[in-house]
Amino acid sequence: MVYYRLGPHDSSQARVLISLFDQVFEAPARPLLSEEALLARLADDRVWVLIAMDHNKVVGGLVGYELPKFETQRSELYLYDLAVASAYQGRGIGRGLIDALIAQVKSTDIWAVFVQADLGDEVPNALYQSYGYEQEKVHHYDLWQRNSG
Repeated sequence: MVYYRLGPHDSSQARVLISLFDQVFEAPARPLLSEEALLARLADDRVWVLIAMDHNKVVGGLVGYELPKFETQRSELYLYDLAVASAYQGRGIGRGLIDALIAQVKSTDIWAVFVQADLGDEVPNALYQSYGYEQEKVHHYDLWQRNSG
C-alpha cells in the first residue's frame, strides 16, 4: 500500500476519492466542485488530502483542515473525513493513512491532530482509541446550515 498527499495536479485521484467518500458515507447527490475550484483546494497548503493506493487504485483516503491558532504560531489539524473502500476494510489502511498524515505534519507548525467520531460508531472509535489518547466527551452542534431555516 502506498500513501501520499495529493497536490494541485492530482484532480483525477481527488475525484476518485470524492466518489469513494460518497459510497462509504452513502452521501446524497450534491453539486460537485468545478475543476478550477478543486485544483485550488488541492493547492491550498492548509487542506490535507491523503490517499491510499493499491496497484494504482485509490482504495482509501482522508481529508483534514489545518486550523491556525489565534494566540500562537501553532496550528491544529482537524481530520474531517476518513474512508476505506469496503473491499479493503479491516486491513489497517485507515491506520496507515493516519500514520502517514502524522508523519507529514511533524515537520510543520501543526501541534495536534484531532478527530470526531459518532457515539456507537464502533470501528472508527476503536481505531482512534488505539492511539492511546483519552477520549473526550464533547457535544457537536450545527449552529447554522444554509437552507435550514
